[in-house]
Amino acid sequence: MSKEELAAPIISKIKESKEFDFSVLDTPLMLTWFIIIYNKKFKIPKTKLGFYEDLFGAILSRHDGLKESYNRASKSRLNDDEIKEVFSALCYITRKSQDSLFNFEEIKDYIRQALNITGYIKVESSDYLYDLTNVTCLLKKDGLDYEFIHESVAQYFSAHFIKETSEENAIEFYTSRIKNCKIFEDEL
Repeated sequence: MSKEELAAPIISKIKESKEFDFSVLDTPLMLTWFIIIYNKKFKIPKTKLGFYEDLFGAILSRHDGLKESYNRASKSRLNDDEIKEVFSALCYITRKSQDSLFNFEEIKDYIRQALNITGYIKVESSDYLYDLTNVTCLLKKDGLDYEFIHESVAQYFSAHFIKETSEENAIEFYTSRIKNCKIFEDEL
Protein backbone atom coordinates (compact mmCIF):
# COMPACT_ATOMS: atom_id res chain seq x y z
CA MET A 1 0.00 0.00 0.00
CA SER A 2 1.41 3.42 -0.95
CA LYS A 3 1.83 6.36 1.43
CA GLU A 4 -0.98 8.17 -0.37
CA GLU A 5 -3.34 5.22 0.15
CA LEU A 6 -2.43 5.08 3.85
CA ALA A 7 -2.96 8.83 4.26
CA ALA A 8 -6.25 9.06 2.30
CA PRO A 9 -8.61 7.93 5.12
CA ILE A 10 -7.18 10.32 7.71
CA ILE A 11 -7.12 13.24 5.26
CA SER A 12 -10.75 12.53 4.40
CA LYS A 13 -11.74 12.44 8.09
CA ILE A 14 -9.83 15.68 8.76
CA LYS A 15 -11.69 17.43 5.92
CA GLU A 16 -15.02 16.20 7.33
CA SER A 17 -14.25 17.31 10.89
CA LYS A 18 -15.84 20.60 11.83
CA GLU A 19 -15.33 20.54 15.62
CA PHE A 20 -11.71 19.63 16.32
CA ASP A 21 -9.28 22.53 16.80
CA PHE A 22 -6.29 21.48 14.69
CA SER A 23 -4.15 24.37 16.00
CA VAL A 24 -2.87 21.98 18.67
CA LEU A 25 -1.04 20.07 15.95
CA ASP A 26 1.65 22.71 15.58
CA THR A 27 4.71 20.48 16.01
CA PRO A 28 5.77 17.29 14.24
CA LEU A 29 5.53 15.41 17.56
CA MET A 30 1.93 16.46 18.20
CA LEU A 31 0.99 15.59 14.62
CA THR A 32 2.64 12.19 15.01
CA TRP A 33 0.67 11.50 18.20
CA PHE A 34 -2.51 12.64 16.44
CA ILE A 35 -1.91 10.08 13.66
CA ILE A 36 -1.10 7.33 16.17
CA ILE A 37 -4.32 8.06 18.04
CA TYR A 38 -6.29 8.13 14.79
CA ASN A 39 -4.82 4.78 13.74
CA LYS A 40 -5.88 3.34 17.08
CA LYS A 41 -9.45 4.73 17.16
CA PHE A 42 -10.14 5.46 13.46
CA LYS A 43 -11.85 8.72 14.32
CA ILE A 44 -10.95 12.36 14.82
CA PRO A 45 -11.44 13.57 18.41
CA LYS A 46 -14.33 15.99 18.67
CA THR A 47 -12.41 18.40 20.91
CA LYS A 48 -8.90 19.24 22.04
CA LEU A 49 -9.86 17.81 25.42
CA GLY A 50 -10.73 14.50 23.81
CA PHE A 51 -7.41 14.56 22.01
CA TYR A 52 -5.47 15.05 25.25
CA GLU A 53 -7.31 12.24 27.00
CA ASP A 54 -6.60 9.95 24.07
CA LEU A 55 -3.01 11.21 23.97
CA PHE A 56 -2.28 10.23 27.54
CA GLY A 57 -3.68 6.74 27.08
CA ALA A 58 -1.78 6.25 23.83
CA ILE A 59 1.48 7.47 25.33
CA LEU A 60 1.27 5.22 28.35
CA SER A 61 0.00 2.05 26.74
CA ARG A 62 1.61 2.26 23.33
CA HIS A 63 4.51 4.66 23.60
CA ASP A 64 6.23 3.19 20.59
CA GLY A 65 3.05 3.68 18.60
CA LEU A 66 3.25 0.90 16.10
CA LYS A 67 4.62 -1.90 18.27
CA GLU A 68 1.61 -3.93 19.25
CA SER A 69 1.19 -4.69 22.96
CA TYR A 70 4.55 -3.17 23.89
CA ASN A 71 4.57 -1.57 27.34
CA ARG A 72 7.62 -0.09 28.99
CA ALA A 73 8.11 -0.74 32.68
CA SER A 74 7.49 2.14 35.04
CA LYS A 75 10.58 2.78 37.17
CA SER A 76 8.43 4.52 39.78
CA ARG A 77 6.16 1.44 39.90
CA LEU A 78 3.10 3.71 39.57
CA ASN A 79 0.24 2.49 37.39
CA ASP A 80 -1.18 4.59 34.53
CA ASP A 81 -3.78 6.36 36.67
CA GLU A 82 -1.22 7.18 39.34
CA ILE A 83 1.26 8.50 36.77
CA LYS A 84 -1.51 10.71 35.38
CA GLU A 85 -2.48 11.93 38.86
CA VAL A 86 1.10 12.93 39.71
CA PHE A 87 1.64 14.41 36.25
CA SER A 88 -1.48 16.56 36.63
CA ALA A 89 -0.23 17.84 39.98
CA LEU A 90 3.21 18.51 38.49
CA CYS A 91 1.66 20.50 35.65
CA TYR A 92 -0.43 22.53 38.08
CA ILE A 93 2.54 23.33 40.32
CA THR A 94 4.80 24.38 37.46
CA ARG A 95 2.07 26.44 35.79
CA LYS A 96 1.34 28.14 39.10
CA SER A 97 5.00 29.08 39.46
CA GLN A 98 5.00 30.13 35.78
CA ASP A 99 8.02 27.93 35.05
CA SER A 100 8.30 26.00 31.81
CA LEU A 101 12.04 25.24 31.64
CA PHE A 102 13.70 23.41 34.51
CA ASN A 103 17.18 22.31 35.46
CA PHE A 104 17.66 18.88 37.04
CA GLU A 105 17.30 20.07 40.65
CA GLU A 106 14.26 22.23 39.89
CA ILE A 107 12.34 19.47 38.13
CA LYS A 108 13.18 16.98 40.88
CA ASP A 109 11.88 19.49 43.46
CA TYR A 110 8.65 20.03 41.50
CA ILE A 111 8.21 16.27 41.15
CA ARG A 112 8.77 15.79 44.89
CA GLN A 113 6.04 18.39 45.57
CA ALA A 114 3.66 16.63 43.15
CA LEU A 115 4.39 13.23 44.71
CA ASN A 116 3.74 14.65 48.19
CA ILE A 117 0.49 16.34 47.12
CA THR A 118 -0.81 13.11 45.61
CA GLY A 119 0.32 10.97 48.54
CA TYR A 120 3.03 8.95 46.78
CA ILE A 121 5.69 10.01 49.25
CA LYS A 122 7.69 6.78 48.99
CA VAL A 123 8.29 7.17 45.26
CA GLU A 124 11.71 8.55 44.36
CA SER A 125 11.49 11.75 42.33
CA SER A 126 14.35 10.54 40.09
CA ASP A 127 12.36 7.36 39.27
CA TYR A 128 9.29 9.39 38.34
CA LEU A 129 11.48 11.74 36.29
CA TYR A 130 12.77 8.69 34.42
CA ASP A 131 9.16 7.65 33.70
CA LEU A 132 8.30 11.11 32.35
CA THR A 133 11.37 11.35 30.12
CA ASN A 134 11.80 7.72 29.01
CA VAL A 135 8.44 5.96 29.34
CA THR A 136 5.85 8.63 28.57
CA CYS A 137 8.11 11.26 27.00
CA LEU A 138 5.75 13.93 28.34
CA LEU A 139 8.85 15.73 29.57
CA LYS A 140 11.84 16.12 27.31
CA LYS A 141 15.44 16.80 28.14
CA ASP A 142 17.10 19.47 26.03
CA GLY A 143 20.76 19.79 26.95
CA LEU A 144 20.79 20.26 30.71
CA ASP A 145 17.19 21.44 30.93
CA TYR A 146 13.78 19.78 30.97
CA GLU A 147 10.51 20.99 29.49
CA PHE A 148 7.06 19.61 28.64
CA ILE A 149 6.64 18.16 25.15
CA HIS A 150 4.13 20.91 24.40
CA GLU A 151 2.86 23.83 26.46
CA SER A 152 -0.74 22.86 25.80
CA VAL A 153 -0.11 19.43 27.39
CA ALA A 154 0.95 21.14 30.64
CA GLN A 155 -2.08 23.44 30.42
CA TYR A 156 -4.50 20.56 29.90
CA PHE A 157 -3.18 18.41 32.74
CA SER A 158 -3.02 21.43 35.04
CA ALA A 159 -6.71 21.98 34.30
CA HIS A 160 -7.30 18.27 34.93
CA PHE A 161 -5.69 18.65 38.37
CA ILE A 162 -7.94 21.63 39.16
CA LYS A 163 -11.02 19.68 38.01
CA GLU A 164 -10.15 16.70 40.23
CA THR A 165 -9.29 18.70 43.34
CA SER A 166 -11.48 18.78 46.44
CA GLU A 167 -14.37 21.23 46.61
CA GLU A 168 -12.55 23.18 49.31
CA ASN A 169 -9.44 23.56 47.12
CA ALA A 170 -11.56 24.41 44.09
CA ILE A 171 -13.29 27.22 45.99
CA GLU A 172 -9.91 28.57 47.07
CA PHE A 173 -8.54 28.31 43.53
CA TYR A 174 -11.46 30.04 41.82
CA THR A 175 -11.68 32.73 44.51
CA SER A 176 -8.02 33.58 44.00
CA ARG A 177 -8.57 33.76 40.23
CA ILE A 178 -10.97 36.68 40.71
CA LYS A 179 -7.97 38.83 41.65
CA ASN A 180 -5.53 37.31 39.16
CA CYS A 181 -6.79 35.20 36.28
CA LYS A 182 -3.69 35.68 34.12
CA ILE A 183 -1.65 32.83 35.68
CA PHE A 184 -4.21 30.14 34.81
CA GLU A 185 -5.89 31.88 31.89
CA ASP A 186 -5.55 28.88 29.56
CA GLU A 187 -6.81 26.43 32.20
CA LEU A 188 -9.85 28.59 32.85
